[in-house]
Amino acid sequence: MNRRLGRSVLLRILRMVGTLWLLITLVFFALHLAPGDAADTLISAGADANVIAALRAELGLDQPLWMQYVSYLGGLLRGDFGLSWRSGTSVSAQLASAFAHTLLLACAALLVATVLGVGGGVLAAFYRNGAFDVGARILALIGISAPIFVINLLGIYLFAYEYPIFPTSGARGWDSLVLPAVTLGLFVAAMMLRLVRSATLEVLGQDYVRAAYSRGIPSRNVIWQHVVPNTLITVITMLGVQFGLLLGGSVITETVFAWPGLGQMTIHAIKIQDMPIVQGAVIVFAGSFMLVNFFVDLLYPTLDPRVEASR
Repeated sequence: MNRRLGRSVLLRILRMVGTLWLLITLVFFALHLAPGDAADTLISAGADANVIAALRAELGLDQPLWMQYVSYLGGLLRGDFGLSWRSGTSVSAQLASAFAHTLLLACAALLVATVLGVGGGVLAAFYRNGAFDVGARILALIGISAPIFVINLLGIYLFAYEYPIFPTSGARGWDSLVLPAVTLGLFVAAMMLRLVRSATLEVLGQDYVRAAYSRGIPSRNVIWQHVVPNTLITVITMLGVQFGLLLGGSVITETVFAWPGLGQMTIHAIKIQDMPIVQGAVIVFAGSFMLVNFFVDLLYPTLDPRVEASR
């Protein structure tokens, strides 16, 4: 079994590396085959041809595209994403700083979503068709239907304008994290609540749960011994997917709240046509999502050995 598990893990790693390599290749050629390059972006029209040629040579743009590709892959293997076209500073350092802020925001938002979405979904299932269930489903429907920027702006209006409690921009302290984390978490919690409720209702309808109740086992024991373990795979899968989406999908929230994360940096880099930063950000976003899902996949056999046995 251990040998089989080892082969399975190795195969998943190879698939992940292959997918990431394919993505890096597509992003590299898509950006480099687009019209214009750094010389066209950084030098005004009518500049001396010698100046343009010198800049292209300095940035390595005078080399054949395949050589630029090989050089870029070699840099990635060393953790070097190149230099910013605009500032000339290390892209790796900028990505690390921005990703730390995005990771903090994603973790805080996931905590909010887990408490409200998972907790609310389980309670809604246990009190099916009751007042709490109906209210929770209505709020979840509103949360799913409302665009994330509307939730962001509503949070700003309520807690920064009507009741000025939290700051609306920057990352100057823990209070700067509250509004973006809560508004982003509410959006994710709405989706999680509906899925957790459905998964819990499915487990509650199983014969072994009804048999446990018929034997007089207290509800608390039934919940922790039968319901929770059998909904864990659904919950863990959902948390993994949502965390990956939070890492890559917090662009709007970061922009609205001027949170100095990877999303805001990417938007700014696109505006000023700083392609090395855009390219590096896409790779980090994709790599993070793949890595999160890889670790979630590894948890399945621990939660339910039948998953590994069926592979």
